[in-house]
Amino acid sequence: MRDVNKGFELLQKALEYGGTKGLIWAIRGPDIIFSEPLKEALTMPIRAVLFWNKDPTKAILENMTPTNLELILAFLEHMEGDVKHYLDHIDNAIIALYEIFNIPKSVYNYARHYIDTIWLAWRAIRMDDKKTYEIAVKRIEELRNCWTMLHLKHVAHEVG
Repeated sequence: MRDVNKGFELLQKALEYGGTKGLIWAIRGPDIIFSEPLKEALTMPIRAVLFWNKDPTKAILENMTPTNLELILAFLEHMEGDVKHYLDHIDNAIIALYEIFNIPKSVYNYARHYIDTIWLAWRAIRMDDKKTYEIAVKRIEELRNCWTMLHLKHVAHEVG
């Protein structure tokens, strides 16, 4: 059963913090066609923390996976809508999670790099810049290595 008092404490903490707008805008999700992979990777961790009292570190690492990033990049060229605007909201929400819930700096940096990689790929697709797109694709492997270490440290050690 969910601890209601814990939920109220987290809500109170969020409201006392000046960057609450970033969290609220991120919960809404994107107004983008073909955005399901974005919602899964980026909106769901914010919702999990605020609605279901999930640990923010676990929520980020369980949703912002390298596999989801590959799926996002595969869908990017078909997405219609203001991806940059949505990513700005998610970025602000990650900053708020870092400041309100004290997620580890390494997880915070991973999440920001993840978001930046999506933006880099989006911009490259829109500008038909294959070289920059390849840089974004190469970043996935860097992020995969980082995610593996973070997942082992913060999530996998609790299984079994």
